[in-house]
Amino acid sequence: MRRPSSDAAPARPSLARSLTLGLAALAAAGPLAAAAHAQADRVGDGTLFATIADDVVDDDVAAVLATLRAHLDAIASGATDAPDPAVVAGLLAFAYPWIASEFTEESLRRALTEGLELPEDEHDLRARLAVMARDTRALAPLVDWEFVGPLDNERGRSMGRRTAPERDPGGGPYEGKVVDVDWRALPTPSESGVHMIDRYVYPREQYCIVARTWVRADAAREVALMLGASEEVRVWHDGEPVFEARGIHTFAPDAHAVRLQLGEGWNEIALKIGAQDGTCQLYARLVDPATAAPVALEAAGAAPDGVAPAELADPGRRLRGG
Repeated sequence: MRRPSSDAAPARPSLARSLTLGLAALAAAGPLAAAAHAQADRVGDGTLFATIADDVVDDDVAAVLATLRAHLDAIASGATDAPDPAVVAGLLAFAYPWIASEFTEESLRRALTEGLELPEDEHDLRARLAVMARDTRALAPLVDWEFVGPLDNERGRSMGRRTAPERDPGGGPYEGKVVDVDWRALPTPSESGVHMIDRYVYPREQYCIVARTWVRADAAREVALMLGASEEVRVWHDGEPVFEARGIHTFAPDAHAVRLQLGEGWNEIALKIGAQDGTCQLYARLVDPATAAPVALEAAGAAPDGVAPAELADPGRRLRGG
């Protein structure tokens, strides 16, 4: 979906449609796949969240808030008629564009989360609420990155071909969209954990960036990289392409789940993010793929001693994205 221009009204996708279609994607990619998949039909026939869907159509933000909070309180209290937490997490995930555009007042966000004590093991639902509260520090987001850009990406062409930083990751400066550019630290984001990359580049359209971070694992382990990026993104692990999402994507945290098999020691995670007409944003964190619990690892925003940046391989036709 193409992002609206800054003077256009925010897009408000149908919540019923978001849930019906979106939970299928959650079942395929999310850590709580089985529970979400089991609930998809209940949501699809409108029985569980019909009231919320009607309120979204009517733009009744207060009513949506009250219904959401009632469901959350039922889950927190262990009520026998409480909805499945995975379904509520799916609702928050796939209704995010609408909720984010409407729940702009701090008092509304507080009312959704204040005093709420969810079970400790409801990691996915707790993560969605942290995003709504715009304070994701407990989720251990990846905030240490270096990046290079803006690079030319007219009509998305550079997302389909290798750029100079991909071919020569230890070089620079490189030819940028207007002037030469080189690797630099991405400033630490606010408590939301979201990097607003448009603040640090110019011009702010038809461009892409390459970003990278390093995380250190004490032993080999599997993790899921939970990623939000707009508008297009490609992911490499130690130079090997592992995921891409082409086309125009509206930003939402945790929009993509990418399984990574980390090796012992330092692991490089690199991204290429392309923007055409919309804003360029980045949010990333690591979770346990079985439980969705946050995984906090030592991270570095520049190559650690003894580690050389990896050349980023051309994915060719190997990747199939979201």
